[in-house]
Amino acid sequence: MKNLFKFASLKNRASLTLESSLEFDACFHFEYSKSVSAFEAQPIGFYYQYYGKSLPYTPDFLVSSADGKQIYYEIKYSKEACDLEVKERLRHKQQSCIELGLELRLITERQLRKGCSGQLILATVLEFNQNNRSDSLGVSPPLY
Repeated sequence: MKNLFKFASLKNRASLTLESSLEFDACFHFEYSKSVSAFEAQPIGFYYQYYGKSLPYTPDFLVSSADGKQIYYEIKYSKEACDLEVKERLRHKQQSCIELGLELRLITERQLRKGCSGQLILATVLEFNQNNRSDSLGVSPPLY
C-alpha cells in the first residue's frame, strides 16, 4: 500500500496527488519559483526503449516555465539514483525525451532539502499566505 500526499497549489488552482514526501517537497519549490508558471504531477507519459522492449513511463512532474519551455522531472532519493539499473533506465528515458523534443531532469533530496528544513518551508508558506491574504486553498480572506 502506497502513502499518498496532497498538495494544494494556488499556482495551478488545483490539488495534486503525490506518491512520496519527496515529491511533496518538490511542489513547494515549483509553487514558489518565479520561473515556473505551472506544474503537473504524474503527467501523461511516454514509451522508452530498454534493451529491445518498449516500456511505459510516467514522469513525476511536467513543469512549464514562464518562457513556455516544458521539462519533465523525476524525483528520487540519492541512494536510489546511484543504483546502476536506475541510472541506465534514466539514460534511456532521457534519450526518448530528446527524440520527443523534451528534457527529463533528475532531482534528489540533496537538491530539494539543501539548507531547508520543514520549519523553513512552513514559514515560507505562512508568510506567503499572510501577504496574499489567502489560505492554501485560495480562499480570500483566509479561513484561519
